[in-house]
Amino acid sequence: MNQHKKTRVLFFDHVPFLGGAEQSLLDILRGLDRDRFEPVLLVTSPGPLAERARAMGIPVRSIDIPEAVLRRKRYAIRFLSPRSFRDALRLLPVVVRLALLCRRERIDVVHTNTLKAHLIGGLAGRLCGCRVVWHFRDILVRPGLRRLIVWLSRCLSDRVIAISGAVKDQLGAGYPAGRVDVVYNAIDGEEVRRLAATGDARAVRRELGVPPGARLVGMVGQIARWKGQEHFVRAAALLAPRFPDAVFVLVGEVLFDEWEYKTEVIRLIRELRMADRIILPGHHQDVLSHIGALAALAHCSVEPEPFGRIVIEAMALGVPVVAARGGAIDEIITDGKTGIMVPPGDARALAAALAMLLERSGRAAALGAAARDMIGQRFSMAAMVARINGVLEGVADG
Repeated sequence: MNQHKKTRVLFFDHVPFLGGAEQSLLDILRGLDRDRFEPVLLVTSPGPLAERARAMGIPVRSIDIPEAVLRRKRYAIRFLSPRSFRDALRLLPVVVRLALLCRRERIDVVHTNTLKAHLIGGLAGRLCGCRVVWHFRDILVRPGLRRLIVWLSRCLSDRVIAISGAVKDQLGAGYPAGRVDVVYNAIDGEEVRRLAATGDARAVRRELGVPPGARLVGMVGQIARWKGQEHFVRAAALLAPRFPDAVFVLVGEVLFDEWEYKTEVIRLIRELRMADRIILPGHHQDVLSHIGALAALAHCSVEPEPFGRIVIEAMALGVPVVAARGGAIDEIITDGKTGIMVPPGDARALAAALAMLLERSGRAAALGAAARDMIGQRFSMAAMVARINGVLEGVADG
């Protein structure tokens, strides 16, 4: 790296609110070595991500992307379809504007944090001569789309950071080993516990309307079909007669135009006559206090999980976790030691595992304690930011 000039890095994320990818990006920005790097954040609209970055003293820039493209779901993309061709034409001016912004801001490295940012930022980087790092946070289940994105990653990036081994594996055995790094997302366990402790469990219960003696069983995260909230609802219906003191909570909200799915979940709750036992409080900024108030956390994804930030936050708090197998969950949880794993989409297996935790408090506490110890060792914030700093430095040096 040039010893007399800091490397200017443009961090690009097309999502303005705070999902797991955006929380992780804020962790990177917070831990970035400011003696070596000058960060700039690029967003598509105002929101919590930009606000948090500004609070850290990071300059924020904005770029307009057509709403139709922003709202396009990945599973709606069809290669060489008329709609994809129209989207490509809409994005050409965006790519040119971004390339000009990079030159104006004297950007050296473009770090992209989301799938759409990878494509737009990768093209702009090639146009203006910047180095490009894809921070790959997705598992693409459609083979055609996966092959396309993997091919584009070879063309439009200089380095790929995969957030888990499962994410890396989809790149294929023939992918150049020197161009991909597995860097797990991380959390500061002490900070997570501090933030959770600032919330009052009694206040959480009052907010949810839950009696003091009730036990909370919850699922936390965006409401989306692939996240599998319907299976949590079915498991709750199986558990409710057996555990009259249990109250079930679905914390989270729709983030990516999944309102139809939320309607289906609410309809299912009514059909199963669970409206008086399942609470949907919506999105909460103080999600850690809600996680900390749980007797058990359920993870129900029906597609492979690229990582699972909520899972490791719960584990850091010592909350026992029952999680659907697949993707990075298999890398995070040791079944029977740091959590319980069940087949995805199997409400009966989920209910059985949760019932065991509710019946055997000592076993639940032991799982939670083992998970808390493991998270501190394997997913430390210091190790993650050191790896990211190293990747960016290596890319900048060429």
